[in-house]
Amino acid sequence: MTPRICNLPSIVCKAANGEMFMVPLLELQRVMRRQKVGDDNVETLERITRNLTRRQELSRLKVRKDIRPGNDGDDDFDKLMLQNPSLGMYRDSTVGVDTQVLYRVNQTVRIAERYRETLQIESRRRNGVAFESPDDTGRVLEEKSMNLSTDFSDLDQGELLRHLSRDETNDDDAEALTNLGGLMREVSERKQRNRRNSSCTPAQLNEMRTIADGSFTTEDLLLRKRTTVQETEQVKVSGAATYEAKCHNLGVVPSTQVMKQLGKDECRVDHVGLGREGAEALAQALGSNNIVTRLSLVDCALDSKESSTRLHSQITGVDFSENPLGVVGAKDIGDILDANSTPHQFLTSLRLNKTSLGEEGVLSIVSALKNGNMKLSILSLSGTLMANKSAIAFGELFEFNHTLTELDLSWNSIKSEGAKHLARGLMSNATLHKLNLSWNGLENDGVTALGEMLMMNLGIKELNLISTRAGAEACLIISEGLKANDILETLYMDGNPIGDAGARHLMHALSQNKSLKFLGLQGSNLTSTVVEGEPQAARFNPACPDGSYELDLSAQAERTVAVQLCQLGKDAQEDYMRNVKLDGQSIPDIKSMDWPDRLPTAGILTTNFVTSKTRKTMTVIESKKLAALEAQFAKPAMSDNERLSIVNMFSPYNFFLCSQIQRILHKFSMGDERVEAAVMMFTRALDTDECLKDLMEPLHERESRLFYDALSFYGFYVFSNATGHYELNLTLPAHRHIANRLKDASLEEPESFNWKNIIYDQYSQQMRFAISYGPPSDWKTVIPSAGTLSLDYVSSLSAPEGATPTAEDDLQQMLSGPVGIHFEAGKPHPASNADNADNQIMYLRREVTNRYFECQQVKTILNCFQLGPQRIEIVVACYANILDKENFWQVLYALRGWEQSIAICRLGPTVCFDPKHPSLHWILDSSNPTHEEVTKKLVHLAASDTDLPNMWNIRLNGRKRHITENANMWAYLTTDTFTPFLEFDFLAEDAWELLGKTEVEVADMSGGDKLEARKQQAARLETNRAKQMYTYCPDDTSFRAPDWQTRWGLMQPLLDKPPWLAAWDRYLRRLVRLAFRLGEIQLSSPIEDLFDDYAVDDFMGLEDFLELIKDSGYSRSESGFYQKLFREATPSSDEVDPQNNDQGETDGDEPSITFDQFVHVFMKDPPPRHRSGGATSFKFA
Repeated sequence: MTPRICNLPSIVCKAANGEMFMVPLLELQRVMRRQKVGDDNVETLERITRNLTRRQELSRLKVRKDIRPGNDGDDDFDKLMLQNPSLGMYRDSTVGVDTQVLYRVNQTVRIAERYRETLQIESRRRNGVAFESPDDTGRVLEEKSMNLSTDFSDLDQGELLRHLSRDETNDDDAEALTNLGGLMREVSERKQRNRRNSSCTPAQLNEMRTIADGSFTTEDLLLRKRTTVQETEQVKVSGAATYEAKCHNLGVVPSTQVMKQLGKDECRVDHVGLGREGAEALAQALGSNNIVTRLSLVDCALDSKESSTRLHSQITGVDFSENPLGVVGAKDIGDILDANSTPHQFLTSLRLNKTSLGEEGVLSIVSALKNGNMKLSILSLSGTLMANKSAIAFGELFEFNHTLTELDLSWNSIKSEGAKHLARGLMSNATLHKLNLSWNGLENDGVTALGEMLMMNLGIKELNLISTRAGAEACLIISEGLKANDILETLYMDGNPIGDAGARHLMHALSQNKSLKFLGLQGSNLTSTVVEGEPQAARFNPACPDGSYELDLSAQAERTVAVQLCQLGKDAQEDYMRNVKLDGQSIPDIKSMDWPDRLPTAGILTTNFVTSKTRKTMTVIESKKLAALEAQFAKPAMSDNERLSIVNMFSPYNFFLCSQIQRILHKFSMGDERVEAAVMMFTRALDTDECLKDLMEPLHERESRLFYDALSFYGFYVFSNATGHYELNLTLPAHRHIANRLKDASLEEPESFNWKNIIYDQYSQQMRFAISYGPPSDWKTVIPSAGTLSLDYVSSLSAPEGATPTAEDDLQQMLSGPVGIHFEAGKPHPASNADNADNQIMYLRREVTNRYFECQQVKTILNCFQLGPQRIEIVVACYANILDKENFWQVLYALRGWEQSIAICRLGPTVCFDPKHPSLHWILDSSNPTHEEVTKKLVHLAASDTDLPNMWNIRLNGRKRHITENANMWAYLTTDTFTPFLEFDFLAEDAWELLGKTEVEVADMSGGDKLEARKQQAARLETNRAKQMYTYCPDDTSFRAPDWQTRWGLMQPLLDKPPWLAAWDRYLRRLVRLAFRLGEIQLSSPIEDLFDDYAVDDFMGLEDFLELIKDSGYSRSESGFYQKLFREATPSSDEVDPQNNDQGETDGDEPSITFDQFVHVFMKDPPPRHRSGGATSFKFA
């Protein structure tokens, strides 16, 4: 219960249950003096008042609950307020005058007055005195003062009598009368003293009084009465009674909703169905209403006769939507908006959606706005059947109107012509902030005009172009507008067939625009691809503009492309635009012609645009753009498929952190769309090596499985170190995203051939590109959506300055921990199973991303693996992070045979060629320019060294040849074809190091010894090749190679294999195909031919076997290893069947083996301690 403090003789209190009480002011003052409580102690005052209300003598003043304000009607209430001005003294502390509370106070005062009259009657009856007039009152008081020796002449007699009556004090109570008179006299003197010492007006003094002052003299009551009258005039009047009475007069049922809404600031009577009679009653009620400032009459069955509805100046906003106002209604509304007809303008917001105004009606409204309206700021004319004439009129209006801030012209019949005039008017307008032109057939020409407007406009912050038939060419112009505009914050392009080309233009513009916060592209056909026959403007890619162009400068879209090309050529130091012709005439230099500033407006421009790629750094998506993307995804009406389309469009132009991807994925529902979005953004993430768990957190267990199924081995790639082999099925979205990521990686790096060995296979057509600066130029950086793509990506980035190699302890912890290499006594035990080795390589790729190595450390990692494809992948994955690339030859020398040649092909021969250390196994295809370059260098080295032959085991197009090394060697190699395919072993001077020979030992050798040693070395290399080829040959022995190393495994689909195995198989397929074509392994294998050369009657004795081992280039220690294996393969004499002794021994009791046994023995490689070449066993320091 909170007391309402006022200057009435009694104070009105309202209890917590809603009941009202009258508390005598004098009694409250007495209690305050007794307890020494000041009038500023609000909490104590509330407590005292609460206690007083509990007293039984106040129970008779309880306000009856059946008193309900409003029953007497508004007019009766206004009359009551004027008759009782003292009610204005009761004020609510928060909302001003409360009419219902005032009414309750009025009822309370009436009860108190009747109670006071009763007290006076009882007092007269007790004393036998009747107070007929003020004179009688004075006489009686005079008599009382004589009896009490107290002078009351200076006091207001009526005031004193009222206090006596209110406090139920008997006039014979001398003490009470004396105290009351003294109190009143003291109050009077204080008032006079305050008036003398203060310059405040009586009204100000009255406002400063408190309860303790007891200021309730006649003068103060009169002053308060005047103030109350003024406050009464400000009382809110709804006019509900007027509406109800008018409805009864018109014979219609009053609407309860209307009566309730008339008492609110925003009166919403939508869908009520007022009709003419109801509208007339509402209009009369609004005539006396001083509460409503905004009026909504949506779908109220109003026609043209009720369109104005007697609006008065207090109403600032009105909504007549979905009422058939027509042209007549539009003219009536126009009169209200016309400053000539209505000088005092009051409407700031007007909504006329779906009101069937037509062209004539809208033109009436526009005409009215032209006549000096300076008030209206919001105008909505959606679905009003307007067309081009109205749009043209609005265009003229905007040239001088500076009050409209929002305009909605959606769902009309505006075409390109109207849009052009509207855009022309908006070029110089800076006050319109929101423009809605959605669902109009603007087409490319109309949207193009709006794009040009954005270049000049300084006001529009939100532009809605949903479903306006805008295409890729229109997006090109819009993108130009976005580049020059720093005002626009929201752009809706949903539902337009812009395709990937249009999205590409918009995304490129976003990289330069800093103001746009939201870009809507739902349902924008983002899965289209560039096809032949499309306009060049649609196929133009600003991120990679290289190509040949033929542009019509009179067409706006193609002229924009020409402007962009000229601007790029003007800003560059080099000459990008070549063979420039305008209408067939050559243009020597565009810079001297001052293009694009003076680019002609007509003519056919042809040019070849060739850029030297420079590094283009892509950064993490800006926070405001990410917030805009999240806000768009948060729309409940957006489906997951639409969210996925936007991610598909947005992600190729931005990089993300895993935490940002996590927030985006949380906006998706559980399902395949979220998985595909995760896959897509995984390829754009920059910190998957450390924060992959953040990206995976929104995915459930099933979704995680689908995620890794979609990415396969590439799910363990970290694209900040993208060097590796890729086999991609471009029909799969995940593989297309990987290809796009590789494209962006190439654009980030300095100029280099980072895409190598490109094979694009589209159905029956195959395209090969030896090397490329990123994707082939024919693609214009647009990755196809069909076919398969095979490539080797080799990063040209070098280690940052100050990078240090990984510590040995950290290296061992990496190998034994995440990679999973098993160690015993510090020595690794390589996995012999291909699947286990593949898993180790996957984790290794992720771990080496942010580590740097020396070549010796890479050799350490190589010793942890024994299978060729995995060993090559280690070299490739670590290449970009090697600090001492000048020693890279050491890593290559640690490989064997085909491992060397395939690693060279994947990284590029020019990368691996070292003229001081060329002793490697080479496979070179001279149709590749880099291969041809290195081949010529090797031929030159061989021809310049006359001491010993350098090129051994030469195969020219698959056929083994012996070629003399001289100055004519290259001519001989290109006799049959200008682009020979070569495979050979190159043994230069440094090859002695591979045999473990020192310089002193080599110097002591004679020429014959050197030649014999070199032959042995070449024979050993040829034997190793024969062993590697044997597993791919048809054979009926019991020897079984791993599946991946068989002919059956070789022919399995490459897309189903790990990338490193697919790269191995691509080269092996070509070698095996050549061997079959030439009959080398068609009927027998090289191993079988070797056995036949040394065997007798299908058996090989120990001496013959040892001779074969020696001729194959093996050392003595290695011969001992094979001799032991030979004896283990032959049974002892005790085990030989005497009836069938030809399986184990010949006539001379010499042990012998069959071809099947020979294969099992010969296919085993000596352990490292038996190998020649100075190889040592692996051990950590």
